[in-house]
Amino acid sequence: MKIYYIAFLLLLINYGCKPSIPYKGNKDLIGNWEGKTVDIIAQSERVTFPMYKYGFATFTLYNDSTYYYLMEITRDVILEKEIFGNPYAKTVLKSGFKNYRTGYYLASSSEIILYDANRIISKEYSYYFEEQTLCIKFKDNEDKQWIITWEK
Repeated sequence: MKIYYIAFLLLLINYGCKPSIPYKGNKDLIGNWEGKTVDIIAQSERVTFPMYKYGFATFTLYNDSTYYYLMEITRDVILEKEIFGNPYAKTVLKSGFKNYRTGYYLASSSEIILYDANRIISKEYSYYFEEQTLCIKFKDNEDKQWIITWEK
């Protein structure tokens, strides 16, 4: 009887130690993603911050081609640097920033197009996977490039 317990325990340990299969392709997009990091790149500066310190983000893609996206900043994201030896602080994102979208999506192997409820394009993203992390890239209205990483 003890041999069965030991075999079962070894099976659990072996299953738990297998490396995770990396995501690839648009079929792996479906699910509930949590925002991990945000990278905002302008011509002369780069700001990187962990999402949990300044707010939260959720991106859910459903099997029926609908989606839900919410990013909310609850604390100011401040870039601190020195200019001519003097400290300088610039607010990159103010607390209260909220980006909410819902509607339909269409995904290829490297792009996601988000549509509103009336099937009008609201945003286009390029994406790629790094193991089990989803990385989404886009440019905002000020021509800053954003890279947001997500995990299930």
